[in-house]
Amino acid sequence: TSVIKLTGNLNAGGVPKGNILRSARLYAVEDGNSDVNDLLATGSANTVITGMISGSTTVTVQDGTKVKTYTYVSKDGGVGDGNFHTLNDLIKEINNDFAGSLFASIDSQGRVVLTSSVDQTVLISSNNRNFESALSGLNGNYSSNSNKLSDKFSHVARADDLLINLRDAQGNDLGLVAGDTITIDGKVGGKAISTVNFSVNATSKYKDFADAVKNAFRIGNPKGVEIDPDTGSLVINADGGKAYEITELNISASGRDRFNSIFENKPGNWLEVQKAEDVEVSTTVTVYDSLGNRHNITLKFVKDATVPNQWSWTASVAGKEVIIAGGSGKIVFNQDGSIRSFFFDDGSSTLKIDPGDNSAKTLEIVIDPGKIGEFAGITQMEGTSSLIADQDGYGLGFLNTISVSEDGKILGVFSNGTVRVLAQILIATFNNPSGLVRVGDNMFDISANSGAPIIDEPGSAIQSKVMSGVLEQSNVDLAEEFTRMIIAQRGFQANARIITASDEFLQEIVNLKR
Repeated sequence: TSVIKLTGNLNAGGVPKGNILRSARLYAVEDGNSDVNDLLATGSANTVITGMISGSTTVTVQDGTKVKTYTYVSKDGGVGDGNFHTLNDLIKEINNDFAGSLFASIDSQGRVVLTSSVDQTVLISSNNRNFESALSGLNGNYSSNSNKLSDKFSHVARADDLLINLRDAQGNDLGLVAGDTITIDGKVGGKAISTVNFSVNATSKYKDFADAVKNAFRIGNPKGVEIDPDTGSLVINADGGKAYEITELNISASGRDRFNSIFENKPGNWLEVQKAEDVEVSTTVTVYDSLGNRHNITLKFVKDATVPNQWSWTASVAGKEVIIAGGSGKIVFNQDGSIRSFFFDDGSSTLKIDPGDNSAKTLEIVIDPGKIGEFAGITQMEGTSSLIADQDGYGLGFLNTISVSEDGKILGVFSNGTVRVLAQILIATFNNPSGLVRVGDNMFDISANSGAPIIDEPGSAIQSKVMSGVLEQSNVDLAEEFTRMIIAQRGFQANARIITASDEFLQEIVNLKR
């Protein structure tokens, strides 16, 4: 085999999928500006605050002299309207209504702090059981200038949250502090990346960390690394195809066990919500070495997710054969679906294969995808992918049948499927066919009157054709043959009369005796 010709179509509409990795749910320290609904309360409640109904859910604050009720709304109108949407809204209402008696604030841990300026008893209640439980730490007897704390509140982590404020799904601090170094490591397409170190400082945000992960894995798609707005999880969207699949993802910080328990390469830490999928098409073709041994070559084309109209191709063998050179490359298409270029990654011009454990020559095979700029070979159009490979080699074969074509070629059909020309029948004509000398039995000989024979292949200069498998029509002189037939018939009749005459003579002899 010296050439493999490729035809078919590669689907222009196919989109390779990248694998998507998702971390566990993450929260961050509440600053008082988030919707109370969906806040995580850690302490007495140990749950997510849900069921806050706008215009219906209330919080009542009572000290030694006053009772005030505040209503949860979807949007707060300002201080003094008796409504709240965030913890800060509630704090401002309390400070406005209980000035001189109570002062509320929120601390660095996301807790509501209530300070009393006098000796008194404070009771806070709500018709939302979880929120009431989260605020229950503020209830009780206060002495002058004493304070009490609510549960720690956390909101779903956002891009602008500080890394040092991140918490896990139970509300525990991840433990990062300024000066820590986060190590980012893993593999892309099975190959290890260069380790990246990200330095944490007091102003480092969650988004900065996400961008560092994106850059470490050189992710080129628009989504890259995102922060899920519903869960706070870090979501890594790898580029499409298995060539860019991210595996063995390992992100850690020395001595920060809670952070590592979220991001380290351990079972259960990274949920693969989508697997990497290639847009690929392949075909297997049988080729033959110089001794007629069969070898199967699989050619696979995989669409590149990052370079438009480009596909990577690879050749592989299944036996003891070894690909020496030219085992992979690229094919690039024009915008009209025709081939722009076809090349080998290693600069080869042929696919070279060592046949393995036999004495055959090294196979050097030209891969022909079609003519550049045309549509005779491989195309890239919207539609089903298909790939067909034809080759010019064959193994040992035995002659099965022969046939004769109209142009006089005697063809041999062999057991290996090949057809070879075994011989060629030539025909002759003469300038004066009537000048040929009849020598009998439909045979003629050349004479000076006929001229020399003009010999050529049927269907060329001589327009006659060779008809195989048919009976030749009679070429005798019918008038002469009819005459001979009549003479024979008359001779038979004359012979029959002789018999009749002899019979009459014998009859007369018998009568004489009587």
